[in-house]
Amino acid sequence: MSIKNKASKIIKLAEARAALGTSAARQQNQKVMLRDFIHDRLYHPAGGYFSQTEHQVGILKEPVAFHNLRGYYDFRKEMERLYPENAWVTPSELFKPYYGYTIANFMINQMENRKIDKLRILEIGPGTGTLADSILDFYKNYSLDLYRNCEYVLVEISP
Repeated sequence: MSIKNKASKIIKLAEARAALGTSAARQQNQKVMLRDFIHDRLYHPAGGYFSQTEHQVGILKEPVAFHNLRGYYDFRKEMERLYPENAWVTPSELFKPYYGYTIANFMINQMENRKIDKLRILEIGPGTGTLADSILDFYKNYSLDLYRNCEYVLVEISP
């Protein structure tokens, strides 16, 4: 995508976001709660970040070969190659499956320390489900009883 096209896209998005209100309260210069402002900027149909179809969210073409990278410059080049728009990538996607494995292992340790035998996970904003996939994969391979008996609930409000 050319610089001119990117700039035009950014301007259109900025105009759409500027047109967002946090309903009537914002239009009347009233105070708005931070949670409402954030929700508006993320999910408003006219210009919220996650309401835009052209955003690339969450999936890398292939895993990052960190052992081949010599520093930040190499990392940025690799990210541009694997994730051209580089708009939104989460640690669970970037470091998959190890990020999820680490969280899963931490939860097992906490369960043992607190003598909890049933696991219920509530993930808010799971996106493409990469974290859930990694956590459940860890349990399936290293704690089959926990895998069979855990409850995993995903809450997603993005369109």
